Parts: sequence; structure tokens; C-alpha cells
Amino acid sequence: MATPIIAAVAMRVAMLLCGLALAGTAVAHKSSDSYLQIVVAPGQLDVRWDIALRDLDVALDLDSDADGKLTWAEVRGAWPRIEAYALQHLAIGGCPLAAKSRGLERRNDGAYAVLYLSSPCTLAAQPVIAYSLFAGLDPTHRGIAKIQRPGEEVSLAVLEPSSARVTGAAEAASAVSGAVSVVAANAAVTAAARACATSSAATTTCCSSSACCCRR
Repeated sequence: MATPIIAAVAMRVAMLLCGLALAGTAVAHKSSDSYLQIVVAPGQLDVRWDIALRDLDVALDLDSDADGKLTWAEVRGAWPRIEAYALQHLAIGGCPLAAKSRGLERRNDGAYAVLYLSSPCTLAAQPVIAYSLFAGLDPTHRGIAKIQRPGEEVSLAVLEPSSARVTGAAEAASAVSGAVSVVAANAAVTAAARACATSSAATTTCCSSSACCCRR
């Protein structure tokens, strides 16, 4: 029957995608969003920030050999620059952020750098978030932030580099399905660049047929 053959081919393709988690066209650029998961706890703030490698390549020229593909070696060597660049364009009022870990994840539209940030702080009820990632390169770029507080509903916000502020409910609801509520605030905090001076080896694992993760 044709079905087992098609299934086998699909599995081979999925395995190939996992094996090429970092591969992709570094020349063609598509505007995209970055994704922030902000988890609030008493005296602690943890942030996961997913940024498309294709966008970072445009900003930082990660494709060092100009062959049109990004390899793990190229990304690993650029991690200090990636972290410093990202942290220079994000600030959360009263919460100085520091990089604590890093990873890679493959999404439907390509591979993403994953930054794990933290701060020993208490997030304000109406947080002031300054976001200016890719502001000088792509004014249409947005950050989609999900804020989780203990005992509260998840809130969503759209962060726009053109205005470096959190937009209102209408924009957030249209940008992200399933929005429960939206946090709105004016941004007035400048970011400080922080670099991670070390880089180490990483392994690639397939989390599923459509997702691969690299963790150091």
C-alpha cells in the first residue's frame, strides 16, 4: 500500500529536519515576532525569550562563512554577541536581567535562539517594559509577551520596538489567540548590555517530530 511508504517518507523528513535544526537560509529574511514567557514568583523573575535566528543573522551577521546556512558552531561562537545584543534591547522596570542559560528550538518558521534570563526582583503590578529589538532594522517586528503570576490569570502583551511600549488590549487580542487579559504600560527604562563570556558544547535532541532543542 502507498500509506506505509508515505508514512516512512514523512518520518525520514521529520528526522532530517531535526538533524538540521540550525540549518536554513540565512539570506532570505522574513519579518517575525519574538516570544517572551515571563514567570513571576515572590522575589524572583524568570524570562524565556525566543528570537528567530534569521533575524539575529541580519542584525549580527551570524553566517560567518557566508554559505547561506547557519551551523551550531557559528551560533555557539556568536552566543556572547547574541545575549549582549538582546539584553541591550530589553529592560523590565526594577528587574535587572541576567542570562543564566541558552538553547535552540525549531519552530514551523525556522530555528530560534532561546535565552533564559532571571532577576531577583518583585515585578510591579503594572510593569514598565522597554523593548527595542531590531528597531533599527525592522520597525514591524514585535515581541509577544506572556506574563504568569501565581494565582492569577495569564496576561498577554504586544511589545513594539517602534514605540518601545506595551500596546493595548485590541492589538494584543488580534496578535495572539486565546488572550485572557493584556498588560498596558509606558516604557521609560533603558537597557544595559550584558555579555556571557563563555560558550560550551551542546547536544541536539529531538523533542518531537517537529521540534528540536539544543541545550548546553
